[in-house]
Parts: sequence; structure tokens; C-alpha cells
Amino acid sequence: MTVSAKMNSETTLKVFALLSIFTTNSTNCLNSEAIWPTLSTVLSANIWPDSDFHKGQLSESCTLKITGASNIVTSKCFHGTANPKIIISKLTLIPPNVEQSNILNPSGAIRIPLFGIWKHSPQCEQVLVFLDNTTFELNLYPAFKSFQLRSLLQFPFNNHPQQTHHIFIGQEEQIRSVFTQKSVNVLQYKTGVTTSKLPGLSEILYERKFVPELLSTFTLSQYTKEVSSSLDMLRNRLITINSFPFKTHILKNTNGEMVAGLAYKYVTTLAVKYNFTAEYNFDGFKNNKQSPNGSWNGYIGSMIDSKADMTIWLANTQTRNPYLDFSPPIINTPSVFFTSLGQASVSWYGVLLAFSLDVWILIFASVALPIPILFFKLKFANAKHDRPNDGSLYFATFFPMSALLQQPLHVGKGAHFLPVALLLYGIIIGTVFSSDLTSFLTCPEIEPVPQTIDELAFRKDYTIKYVQMPGSAVDVYFNVTTNPAFVKIRKRMEYVNGRFMTQTMMETVTGNKVAMINFLSLGLIDLAQNATIHQNFVPVKMSKDTILKNLANIALRKYSKFTRALSSVTGILQNTGHFEKWFTQSCDLVRKDGIGWLKKLKETMSFESSDLGHKIVKLTQESMDSATKPFTLEYLIPAFCCLIGGMIVSVATFISEVLR
Repeated sequence: MTVSAKMNSETTLKVFALLSIFTTNSTNCLNSEAIWPTLSTVLSANIWPDSDFHKGQLSESCTLKITGASNIVTSKCFHGTANPKIIISKLTLIPPNVEQSNILNPSGAIRIPLFGIWKHSPQCEQVLVFLDNTTFELNLYPAFKSFQLRSLLQFPFNNHPQQTHHIFIGQEEQIRSVFTQKSVNVLQYKTGVTTSKLPGLSEILYERKFVPELLSTFTLSQYTKEVSSSLDMLRNRLITINSFPFKTHILKNTNGEMVAGLAYKYVTTLAVKYNFTAEYNFDGFKNNKQSPNGSWNGYIGSMIDSKADMTIWLANTQTRNPYLDFSPPIINTPSVFFTSLGQASVSWYGVLLAFSLDVWILIFASVALPIPILFFKLKFANAKHDRPNDGSLYFATFFPMSALLQQPLHVGKGAHFLPVALLLYGIIIGTVFSSDLTSFLTCPEIEPVPQTIDELAFRKDYTIKYVQMPGSAVDVYFNVTTNPAFVKIRKRMEYVNGRFMTQTMMETVTGNKVAMINFLSLGLIDLAQNATIHQNFVPVKMSKDTILKNLANIALRKYSKFTRALSSVTGILQNTGHFEKWFTQSCDLVRKDGIGWLKKLKETMSFESSDLGHKIVKLTQESMDSATKPFTLEYLIPAFCCLIGGMIVSVATFISEVLR
């Protein structure tokens, strides 16, 4: 961060005017010779980085709030000063009637107290907090876990806690004690000015960013130099990080050491650059829902309770935003559904599917219509020459059939054109049937699988398994949506615990007519590790539609002092493609392990390691095998049925002739 190293002369004069007025008006406003030379430096130094109100502070438009012990500070002490002043009688910076937290109404919407202003105060703000011997537990922001309410308060209470410079005035022991309290420790800009020293030797206590200790004591010249330097909020700290235990976030080797994953790579990159120590927490990922009373569970609750500094990663939703700060999006991982591959099978009547129904009707008509013509022609010819009619019907029936079999018969003079036409017709029909039948039986059509939301909603023959992440954006959406397609899907969903995510994916791969709803990144890394034996074969179909777009962000406690620094570096890493690269690296690592595991199963063909693994190997082999497969009996059922039917009719006819 960059700040001005020079003190505005007009500001300095007005601050010392504050000192003179303070000295003449009251003798009950602390020791002016001890406190105000130091305080003037603290008030004049620009501790903010480049911001919208940077110049405003130098032109002395910052609001000055004064709060603390009533027997030390009164309005008379600051009468006539240049800064806008707000005197607050109690050690608190919000009015007493503010609700502790937002509450969900029965319809699921957030109920927030209504105030007269809906944005932060645009000008900079400084707060003087006077401590006395009765100050034990400082509570500047009652229910500081609900900082989100501050953006809705009326002026002058609508300040942003992390854009406010908090200046604590009191004895050194008091200030050190106050700085360790949770409600103060989370504040970014805070300075202590001691009152226990001799006149002219008042000291400054500041939370330095380059040393592990909370506080260091500075002289006036050191403080001016310190706040004029680049202060890095991340350096030399212990940062507690919530991370989901999935392989997209943390990937461990066989020794249990973290080696890859988006969370690990992200934190390691920042830790090396800014020299901080990271402590991971993997508990609490199972439930990140908000309770009806407004409290939060899981990772969100731990950040609100100041037990963790950030979570990797969470989506920014309407209900979460008032309680958390979010970095720029790091990766897009929409919610999609994966389906098992369509089955390639031919039914027993597959031989009839070479032609459509209308073609079969025309072929039957082309065979049936010549029969009466030939019969009457033969009958009239026999009558004309006094020949018997025996065999006329048989010949008329067999003639068009023989033409289809490309076996022309002699019909005598006057009808030569008919066998020629039927022969040509039979050649065309026979050739087309043979080629189409061969193509159909050797390359059967794959059964279509649903790939859109509407298709999945109407395919009731599919089993839908939903990997539930309580409190996630897609979980909330399924609970509140009234979209007819999503309602139909919701009624048929089988809820799956996140612990069984991998098993469910393998069941989807090996199953028949199964759809699995999950986040894209989680599904892809499961496929890479557990269902990929050949990189050119994908054993599932992924939906074309997204159920819900999900932009993942780094989540921090609301108004966290790390928000500005982490948002800046996170945006740089995202824009330079680091997160996509880290995800690809994770997929490559798990795919390498998965291919080795599945190849061992292929060699042993054992069911002991994993029955699902064996099925995946078999599925891949069958799908990738290009060897010619012989026709099976089921392809020839109609032909054998015709043969058996003809034999039965022939036997019955023979028996009837013998008996007659």
C-alpha cells in the first residue's frame, strides 16, 4: 500500500489548534502536554492505502468520532475543532436497538432492520476511544459477528469497520489488553496512544505487520515512518484456513503429505511470497446451512466466531453475502449431471428393423399384387388351350417371391416384361436389405440419454442421485425453486452423502440409466481417478445444460482485515490462469494413479479389490475393442421362426393329404 509521507501543513495547524482549544477549555481532558503532540501525529498520518477518500483525509474531511469515559472527554474538549465531530457517551459505535443478526422469515427471505440509509458513509473516519480504569471488556461493535448490519445503519453509524482508524487512548496495559480482545483484534486499522508516561514522552502502540508479536512500541518519528511504508497484512502471521477435504482442494500422496489441489497450491503460493504460516481445518464441511434463528453452522459459523480466517471455497449467495466477504471468483464449477452411457443392444426382431414399417408395407404390396394378375392370366391361357389349371395358383404365388430371390421363371409369351421388372426390383430390394441389415447389426444405434434438464425431468426410467452439500447454492435452489422441470427432478432425487461421492460416480459409470447431480470439478476429478483406464474414452455423458452456475470464491469473515490483500492477489492469480493450471495438474496426478490401479485390476481380473473397478475395466474394454463380433442367435430369431412356421404348415398339409 502507498501513503503520503508528507504532512499537510493546514492539517497540522488545525490539529494543533485542536490542542490549544483543548488545553484552554478544560483541565479535565487529560494531560495536554503528554497526549496531544503524539495524538496530532497519529491523526495527521495517512494510514490508508490508495482509496477513494485518500485526498479527503488530507483536506481534513474525515469524521472524528469520540467515545469513552465521560469523566475524561466531553464536548467542551473539542469545541471549535476543524473536523466534523460526533460525541458518543458509551464505549460503543452502534445504537442500542440494532438486532444481533439477520433472521430468515418463513418464506426463506432475509429480514434486515430497515434504516434511513443503505450504503457506507463515503468519507473517511477516525475514532478516538478513551479508556479508563473501569474499562474491562471493550465492545465497540456489539455482536461484531453481525458486522453486515453496519452498512444499513443511519449516519453516523454506517461506517465500515475496516475503513476506520481506531485510536485507543489510555494506559499501556489497558491498550495491550484491549488489542487482544476478539472484537478489536479483527480490526485492521488501530493505534494505541499511552497516557501513563511523563509529559512529552507519550508513546504509540501499533499492530505491526512485519513481526509476529501483536504490539510494538514506537516513537513519533518511527510511527510516521512505519505508516508511510508498505504494510502487508498477510506477512508473518498465522492464518487459519477452512478447506473442503475433496481432491479438488487438497491432494495427498501415499505418505499423507499435501502435494497438490487448488487450496494447497493457492495457500502455498501466498505463504512463500508473504511468509505466513497456514493452519488447515477440514471439519465442518458437511453442513453450511443457516439456522432459522440466523446463526450459521460449519465453515461459515467458524469464520463468524473468529475461529478461522478464510474458507476455500464458497459461492457468494444472497444469504451468505451479509455475513462474509468474498474474493473475486477463482473458478467456475457449475452444478451438472452425469449419466451412464446408453446401451448398444439389438432386440430379437432387429432383422426387421432394416426397413421402416412403410417400406415393409410397400414390399408386401409389391409381392401380393402380381399374384392375382398372374393367376388369372394363367387361368385364361389354360382355358384357351384346354389345359388343366393345376399348379396355376402355386406358380402365381411363387413367381414374385422368386423374383425377390433373384430367381426368374419362364412365364411364356406376352408377359416377358413382368419378370424383367420384378427381377430388377428384387435385385435393388435385396441389395439394400443386405447392406442395411449388416450395418444395423454390426453398428447398432446407441440408446439416447438425457442431456438437458427437460429431458432428465421427463425420463422417468432414470434413477437420479444427488450428491448433497447442505447449504450450498444448488441445495438452496432445489429447496426453493418452482420451475416444473426442477420440481419433477427434486421429487425423484435420491440424496447421497458427500462421503459416498466417489462410489456414486463409479455406480453411475457402471450402471444402467443412472444420473448423478454434482459439481463439475468434483465429478471430473472423480472420473480421472476412478474411471479412466484409457484417456480417449470417457465412460459417462455430461449434461449440456447446467443446473446452476457456481462461481467459487475465497470466503472471509465479514469486514476481515485480510479482505483487501487477499482479493488483490487472488484476482491476479485468477487472471493469469493459475487456478485452471492447478486444477489440471490435480486431474493429471489422480489420473496417473487411477490408470495404474485399473491396469492392475485388468491383469488380475480379480473381484477382491473392487467389484465396481472390475466393471469399469470390462466396460472400457468392450467399448474400445474394435474386433469383429459374430452374429448371435438373437439376430436370427425371425428367420428361424419363419422356417419353423413353414415346417409346421408343411407337416400339417402332408398329414391332411395322407389322411384324405
